[in-house]
Amino acid sequence: MPRKRAFRVTRAGPRVAVIRRDFAAPRAEVFAALTRADLIRRWMVAADRRMTACEVDLRAGGSYRYEFEGPGGRRFVMHGAYREVVPGSRIVHEESYEGSDWPPLVSTTTLTENAGVTSAEIRVEYPSREICDEDFPNLAHGADGWARMERVLVEGRKKGGG
Repeated sequence: MPRKRAFRVTRAGPRVAVIRRDFAAPRAEVFAALTRADLIRRWMVAADRRMTACEVDLRAGGSYRYEFEGPGGRRFVMHGAYREVVPGSRIVHEESYEGSDWPPLVSTTTLTENAGVTSAEIRVEYPSREICDEDFPNLAHGADGWARMERVLVEGRKKGGG
């Protein structure tokens, strides 16, 4: 069983939240888990909703779309465009939610590796302080998904690849 990795969500200003977690896996494997639809489907959750669709066109100018279904069949869709993709180390993307009137959030994911442990940091820039205040409590729901991602990484290493 992999050792539990700290999942931290903090504020870095009135419109910025930062999510951090370490993974006992090489940076390339963590990047793959964050960007390959087949792997995303295995770990990503949105609170109590299960993923029902996952599309990824990983390139600057490309897009993604994740669809989830919750109790009673309620749908939740997040989607956006990639602004920057540096394989293995950095992703900058916009994030929008179907049915929401929020302008897109901008998320920057940075991966660094030290001695086989990859640190992931996601910096979420909100369009306003009010939106950040409203959404910030929801970010804690990501802990379960990131723990699932760790298990997917461990399983992939046992099988000899991501």
